[in-house]
This record gives sequence, C-alpha cells and structure tokens, in this order.
Amino acid sequence: MSQEVKLRPPHRLNLDDLGPVPGSVTQDMNSSGYTYRPQTNSKQVEMSWITKLTLVLCAMCSVMNFFRVIGLLNAGAMNLDNESSSLFRGATMFFLAFALATFQSYLLIYNSSWREFKCLMATFLTLFANFYLYIHGLRFGFTVAFHAVVFLLAAFQIMQKPDRLKLPDYTV
Repeated sequence: MSQEVKLRPPHRLNLDDLGPVPGSVTQDMNSSGYTYRPQTNSKQVEMSWITKLTLVLCAMCSVMNFFRVIGLLNAGAMNLDNESSSLFRGATMFFLAFALATFQSYLLIYNSSWREFKCLMATFLTLFANFYLYIHGLRFGFTVAFHAVVFLLAAFQIMQKPDRLKLPDYTV
C-alpha cells in the first residue's frame, strides 16, 4: 500500500473537477436554460421486454389474489357456520399468494442479497398456496396453471438477472 501511495500520490479534488451532481439542477454558462438530471437509484436494474411482461403478469396475479381475499372475507362475514373457518383459511392462502406475488415483483425490479434463495422460497410457497386452494375447491386448474407459469417465469427472470458489478479497484 505504501508503494502504491509513492507511485501515485493523492491529490485534492475540487467540486468543479467532479462535474454536476446527479439529481441536481445545473445551469450552463453558455445557455440560459436549466438542465435537470434525475437522480438514479443504483439498486434498480434495467429490464428487458420479457422482464417487463413478467412484472405486469406478477402484478396482475397479485391484484387478482387481493380481490379474492376481499371476496372471501366478505363471504365469510355473511356466513357464520362451519364453512367460515375454511373460508378464512382460504383467504389466508390468497393473502399469502398476494404477498408473495408482490414480493416477486419487488425482486424483479430491485437487486437484493440472497435473491436466488428468496426467489425460490417465494415460488415454492406460492405453488403450495395455489395447490392448497385447488385441493379445497377455491381455485380452478387453469388459474393454478396460469399462476404457476407466471411464477416460474418470474423465478427464471430473477435468476437470470446479472449481479451488480464492483469497480475494478474496489478493495483498494
């Protein structure tokens, strides 16, 4: 390290040497207008069209599951016999599927630590919830297949995202 400091001694930087700060409004001396540079979030990743399609499908599954939760809770409040406990369990499974679909949408947009593990667990739990709903007659086979394809596609897209690259001299 000392040899590196001898070969390349440190020097002071001014704010003018750094250039404009991201997310700030700057004024050029030659022009009369202001230039706005939006602040970028380093956790967001660029998405291909298939990832955007997967995100829309995950959001659609999430919204459908949320509406089913509301419908089952409404039906359970009107029907207070032995079926109400199974309706509340079904509503719990729909809410679990809603939360996991929202979480997979988050994983599609942002980078996260342990994203492969989180993605696989979310996919497994969603498939389990959909299987439970199918067994108890709260979801049709076609919708189970649709949700399974969407979540497996989302898992594939999350696994294929590139890792955030570190700068070459990150540890120096």
